Amino acid sequence: MARAPVCRKEDCSPYDIGLVFDKIASYSPQDKLKFIENVWKPGELFDFPVSIENGKSRKFVLNWLKKYPWLAYSKYYNGVFCLACVCFGVQCGRNATTLEDISMNRHKHENTNWNPTSRQDAQSLLNAINFSFIVAIVIVRHILALTKRLTVKLQSKAMDILKAKEELALLISVLTEMSNDIDATHHELYQDAVTIARQVDVQPDMPRVAQRQTHRPNAPASNPEDY
Repeated sequence: MARAPVCRKEDCSPYDIGLVFDKIASYSPQDKLKFIENVWKPGELFDFPVSIENGKSRKFVLNWLKKYPWLAYSKYYNGVFCLACVCFGVQCGRNATTLEDISMNRHKHENTNWNPTSRQDAQSLLNAINFSFIVAIVIVRHILALTKRLTVKLQSKAMDILKAKEELALLISVLTEMSNDIDATHHELYQDAVTIARQVDVQPDMPRVAQRQTHRPNAPASNPEDY
């Protein structure tokens, strides 16, 4: 069982792993990735609470997070979790009972069969995110944002067909304007994709140019943005 909380939820980051450890396994891959990227980490000046265990005063050691990058500290519980196992494993998902357990068992946990498997699943998720994937997501997000108002109106119970017609005309106008100025729209979306890619350490790229084109033609572009 998880230890009792040591502080209020309101005083913790929404990305404190202790707040979601029992439900994040059911998150979508996108939401898991967002959490992994933003998981809360204590700073160098964070004052870790003192725990009394077996008559001894103990404090969490910040260096453990640097030495074992799969650990995630929870301010809410004053305990640590295996981030990979919480997100992708089934045997883990609870914080250590005592800080003494953490000190003694972190090596054992790292070498279990299911910890590497969980970390491999996490890495596979990250590896699947290439620049083309990010560009596609940015474009889809942009188009869905434009069509959202019309979609909501068409799905509402009290649908007003005249209002929906007005929304449709407005949407067509916006899409036509975007099409007429496609270069500017393309550049804006590309820059959004570059910004997101930078956050996940993905470099803008394009298919390599082959001297002998056997299975596919070379991309008619000289840089990733043109491609």
